[in-house]
Amino acid sequence: MTSTFNRVPIDVAGTAGAVAAGSTLALEQQLLANAGQPGLTVLAVGYTNTGKVVLSSLGAGNVVTVYASGADFNAGTVLHREFLAFGEQITFTGIDIGAIITTTQGGYGFSEVNFGSARIASVPLLSFGLNSTETFMFSFRQSERTTDNHAFIFIVNGPLESTVSITFGNGDPIADEPPRKMDPWEFGAFHLNGNAEYALSGTAGFMPCTACGFDGSDFRSGALPTGAGPRDARILLPPSNDVITHPRFGQVSAPFPGTNVDWYSSGGATGSFTVSPGSPVDIQTVTGQDTTDYRPIGFTRFLATGLVIGNSGADGAGGDATPACPVSAMSQVVAQPLFVADSGNGDQTSLTFFGPYAGTVRVFEWDAVTRTLNLAYTVPMIRQNGEALTREDQLHAAAGQLSNEPDAGVVALVGQLNPGVCIADVPFAIIAQSNSTPAETVRSQNGTTTTAIVNDDDETLMFGITPEAIAAEIREGADGRHFVRVIDSSGLETWRAG
Repeated sequence: MTSTFNRVPIDVAGTAGAVAAGSTLALEQQLLANAGQPGLTVLAVGYTNTGKVVLSSLGAGNVVTVYASGADFNAGTVLHREFLAFGEQITFTGIDIGAIITTTQGGYGFSEVNFGSARIASVPLLSFGLNSTETFMFSFRQSERTTDNHAFIFIVNGPLESTVSITFGNGDPIADEPPRKMDPWEFGAFHLNGNAEYALSGTAGFMPCTACGFDGSDFRSGALPTGAGPRDARILLPPSNDVITHPRFGQVSAPFPGTNVDWYSSGGATGSFTVSPGSPVDIQTVTGQDTTDYRPIGFTRFLATGLVIGNSGADGAGGDATPACPVSAMSQVVAQPLFVADSGNGDQTSLTFFGPYAGTVRVFEWDAVTRTLNLAYTVPMIRQNGEALTREDQLHAAAGQLSNEPDAGVVALVGQLNPGVCIADVPFAIIAQSNSTPAETVRSQNGTTTTAIVNDDDETLMFGITPEAIAAEIREGADGRHFVRVIDSSGLETWRAG
């Protein structure tokens, strides 16, 4: 078998042994994935053009191991091994697309994509905790396939050999893109061919992301200079029947016809719509939720009779950018690997927190000099439709923000925030962005240093883990509402409405 702890081979002989080892690893990873622990499963680099990857440690005594490729991961050939404290960051350099990263205590971050001014499209790390065997997407801009423009689905396969296929959403084949067999943890690229819906499937779990718009014109915003690089590079998340997003300039797609979707905004609005393959729904139009800058009042929960997937473009420029987040993927300790400059509004610089329950997020920053994790802010995650008096009220999304916006539910950002972690008493996710990256020198591999990764107001979705000791205990009360168990510093136990 193969140790998944340090990935050192122990006598795996022949095909049967390799399949057994892969199946054991697949089961272990799938159990973690099903438990909503995306920062604790195997991570992969979906795309980078600078070779830089940042990761925040989500636990103490964390062994972080980097493998140059899936083949090296299978062989147990280590590229880098580093030891991190809880909340500490490391920025690896010289990392290629398809590299594999493991942690013993959890970690999450993103890879850098930098084509110069205003062409920053950092990609969250792919996680087997967010894997799919089938997914569906609407490629919203610059996905034309011409002589000077290309758009891609990048895939890192999971621990089992898989045959992966991509078609248009209606099942029609894509020219020159037949199904292909992928080895365990292998990287592969598929061309898209137009702004359209696409279906991906595999015989085992895989991890996808997109990089759209290498040159050419912008589907949403007009012309781009030749050679501009990708207009957007985004992680693709599994379809779900329960997602939260910010609807401005957003589309929702469904792989099954006649999928009914009920929606509930933080501001109290509610409604429903129906979506089918081939007819993506403009969710800004159907919900009327058009607030910019990821303001908390706009966050909306979508509960579907089937599966849905979508994107949101809540920044000032518009255009779909951030994937709708499945509630099942949310955690309580979430990575925050950015230096956040105190500059601009929520469109440019902010940490936005959102989830299905009202709660409190504590924002910690890492002090590299004292090697301590220090509390910087406490941010409430609230529903802006008021107190939840019924179960129906609790279906509305909860959200909060750290930024320079003047809105309700926003805590003012005062000065530069350093990287660290965010911890909440309920499951949540983060959309992180910074208007400009402060000129900071940061830890890299093998005792070296490098400059901080650039994130020029690019909306980057962050995930994490939920340690058992802090996992929220949520129960349904006699009136149908959900209540969260709270233990104060004296050990007194109470229950509050979630």
